[in-house]
Amino acid sequence: PPIFLGGPATAAYQIEGGLTNCNWSLWEKQGTRLDGNPTVENHEKAGMACKGWEIFEQDLQAMKKLGLKMYRFSVEWSRIEPTCGKFDPEV
Repeated sequence: PPIFLGGPATAAYQIEGGLTNCNWSLWEKQGTRLDGNPTVENHEKAGMACKGWEIFEQDLQAMKKLGLKMYRFSVEWSRIEPTCGKFDPEV
């Protein structure tokens, strides 16, 4: 359709890196699901991922250079509210 706008999309946990205070991180650390299977194949962790939190400006420049007009992204809530009821104004 003429009004359709497409572009890349990312999920915070998959690209940000350094997330240790969120449900996905806790799930990874759990190691084994209730059915006995590993939570993550080979017990791999997201770890630093691709450091998207640190290099987002470079990513945005690359998208601009490619002529992309849209980008859907998320920010991990545990960065915004690292402790229940305490918000990080720097985020």
